Amino acid sequence: MATTTNIRASAVYVFAFIAMLVLLPWSYRLSTYAIIVMSIAGLFSLPWKEKLQRLREHPQVYIFLFFYLLYVIGLFYAQNQASARSGLEQKLSLILPLLVATSVSFTEKQQRTGAMAFVYSTVALTVACFTLSIIGWSQGDIMNHNFDSHTLARFADVHSADNPIWMRLSYVAFVNNMIDPTYLSMYLVLSIAILFYFPMENKKRNTLRWIITGWFFIVVILLSSRIGILLLGLVAGLIILFKSESKTKALVYLFAFFAVLIASIFLSPVTRFRMIEEPLSTPMTFPENPTQWNSTNLRLIEWSGGIEGIKHAGILGTGTGGTHAALQNYYDQFDLGDFNNGYNAHNQYIETFLEIGIAGFLTLLAIFLFPLLYAWRIKNNLLLYLVLIVAGASLTECVLERAFGIIFYMSFISLFMFTKSTE
Repeated sequence: MATTTNIRASAVYVFAFIAMLVLLPWSYRLSTYAIIVMSIAGLFSLPWKEKLQRLREHPQVYIFLFFYLLYVIGLFYAQNQASARSGLEQKLSLILPLLVATSVSFTEKQQRTGAMAFVYSTVALTVACFTLSIIGWSQGDIMNHNFDSHTLARFADVHSADNPIWMRLSYVAFVNNMIDPTYLSMYLVLSIAILFYFPMENKKRNTLRWIITGWFFIVVILLSSRIGILLLGLVAGLIILFKSESKTKALVYLFAFFAVLIASIFLSPVTRFRMIEEPLSTPMTFPENPTQWNSTNLRLIEWSGGIEGIKHAGILGTGTGGTHAALQNYYDQFDLGDFNNGYNAHNQYIETFLEIGIAGFLTLLAIFLFPLLYAWRIKNNLLLYLVLIVAGASLTECVLERAFGIIFYMSFISLFMFTKSTE
């Protein structure tokens, strides 16, 4: 079927889509403005008849719409309507696949341009973070940015001789409050996957790819996100397996990569503390002494609170925006010391079940499983990596409860699944 496009609207739509990807690492608010422009231009990019035709070509869109519909339904039995409306607004990005699937198609070059623009934007962000950290350290800013006072004392006990620059170049201090370390780690791991998915036409570009990959590897280690480092190992391992010419070479490369990864973890004091020393020294019980809480056992209380909340809320959940109150009721039973009781469940699967019930939980699984099966069927490794990154990070973070997470997943799902016609 011939496609009739509005050339001007289509050009604005494509530009706004790429701008959204460029702006996302820096500011989800600016990225949201790009989405607004993209939405308006997308409405006029194709006639309605062709929009309906493209929608029929992409039935996977409906699972994302259904997920959003469950949050809309959750409004009707939510106790806190202000929180419910805020939560519903936060989830608006779930409509992105519908918008993209019914707008003008991308060429392969445009898809690659969008993905690579995100990579280069992430390069710029990490260089900016590194530069600001060095400037801060050179000006004497060696205050603790990474740990509460009790955790800092435990860190100092085992790392008293380490240069304080490690603290300034690691974890929360590294990002200078620009973005959460876990979300930036996700961006970096996907960026590495993008770099190895698209072919490099010449030696210079291939060299640049390895330089950027090496830099991203270092930054993931410095960010000290436990799930981020695990995802790096998973995705890098799959890239090696898929790209190696033989099993022998794959085993050699895998051994070399994981040897470097483990050595890098031990080299960075903050990363070694978060990945190994703190978890191994933390009893898997809730401490009676409030000074003994840390990022490891806090996860236990968050997950326990979510599961306990599910038992009380039942199969429908608390309703949209209702998880905070349910979790807070559980946290109030414990003295958390320096920590507040405003945490979410730090697990997207538990958080979704608690908020919109069993239907929401099953639909959450579907928005990971459907793209995963689709990626496997069409042999799109990049889409496969994206799903594994977000589904994996959702085990320890509520990825889809924050704009940096939900826009990230919806924008790249849209780019990899819905920007081209299936005709």
